[in-house]
Amino acid sequence: MLPNKITKNFKEISKFFVENFDNSANAIFTVLDMLNLNDKSLCLSTNYNAKYSQSIKFILILLMPFFCIKNVANYCKSKLYSKIDCGKDTLYRFKKDNSIDFRKINFCIAKKLRKRIEPETDNNKLPKCLIVDDTDLKKTGCRFELLGKIFSHVTHSYILGYKMLSLIYNDGKSIFGLDFSLHGEPGKNGDYGMTKAQKKKQHSKKGRKNTERVTEYKMPKPESVMEMLKRAFSHGFKAKYVLADSWFCSIELIRFVTKTLKINFLGMAKHGNTKYDYKDKQLTINELIAKRKDTKTSKQYNCKYIRRDVVFKETPVTLFCIRLTKKGKWRTIITTDVDLNFESAMEIYAMRWSIEVFFKECKQHLLLNNCQSVDFDVQIAEITFSFIRFNILSTILRKQKYDTMGGLFEEITKDTLELTINERIILFIRDLVENIKTQLNDYKDTLLIGLVIENQLVKNLTKLE
Repeated sequence: MLPNKITKNFKEISKFFVENFDNSANAIFTVLDMLNLNDKSLCLSTNYNAKYSQSIKFILILLMPFFCIKNVANYCKSKLYSKIDCGKDTLYRFKKDNSIDFRKINFCIAKKLRKRIEPETDNNKLPKCLIVDDTDLKKTGCRFELLGKIFSHVTHSYILGYKMLSLIYNDGKSIFGLDFSLHGEPGKNGDYGMTKAQKKKQHSKKGRKNTERVTEYKMPKPESVMEMLKRAFSHGFKAKYVLADSWFCSIELIRFVTKTLKINFLGMAKHGNTKYDYKDKQLTINELIAKRKDTKTSKQYNCKYIRRDVVFKETPVTLFCIRLTKKGKWRTIITTDVDLNFESAMEIYAMRWSIEVFFKECKQHLLLNNCQSVDFDVQIAEITFSFIRFNILSTILRKQKYDTMGGLFEEITKDTLELTINERIILFIRDLVENIKTQLNDYKDTLLIGLVIENQLVKNLTKLE
């Protein structure tokens, strides 16, 4: 066996930053220290002849956005590189390694973080929920592996990119990103909207195997949702409700949630031709609304609503048809919890909005969708890192009582940036002193010109960020 050449570990590296940071940034290293991330706990193979362990590479990539590093290419110019001079090619290889089970790593870290805050959720009034939704990951250019055209419900047009289907866990106070899968939309011709010329330009990884992630790309999203929910339950993230919008409201998912998971479904129902059994008749939602003699008013939500207890494909459900204004459109919430009243149903469904907040924060602050690598495995790795960063910040947010996730992130990056600037000033002063010693050998008349006017170091001072 080769001798172990790993010379640095996370604790000795983090010691420097902990001594220099205030509470907000220090909290990142406190949480990482608590997680005790090493090759064994992350199920990473140990390379005994490597300078840095796999876990150090993992933590290094994880920390990048907190040091205002947008990608691996900018890492060599950062404060982190002065403490962990791991080559960028080493980090690229780490992210491309499809033998690393990033899904398992994310669940492992999420479980540890949940244990840290779990005692505080015992008296929470809101139920624990699993929330599912998808979002667009737009890409520029057609070279990305497995890229295709997807329909964006934001722009109502077709764009190049991936559909990211995600599952999050909301305990009523904190949010944890648990799982995701990338999907394409094959279209009528099964070409994912790509021309032959575009397909030729696409990256094709050597030795590409039909991995779990590649299989998911071609899997129908409802089927992928069920697999995600199974995995969440198997890892101990059990909930009382599954929340979803109208796109995921299908009898297959409702049956899976109620019969397999044995919990309740609560989501937005589609106003279409789907019929429900009501008083020995089969009626659509619009037909049920037409018989609205028993419309009620909710003062709490300032709206009109109708309750209908119906049967949907042999499954008892409750429909709450809601209208906010007299001329407004009717919206319908469907739930398998037939004992739920309107106010409670609205309060629980409002928790579904947390997944929209999750997408926004990850995209805005945590580098979700910033990855420009054409390698599909790197895309998976980068998204996983965004999820883990969010989960860590969510834990700190719970402990430190910050108002928003964005506020906490800005405070942390401010601390790290301040440390970087301070060190740059110290280096500037050191070089300036050395320059003065050299300039003193010149004539007195040229000293001022050489030191202040023509000195590039002085000019660079104005460029400090």
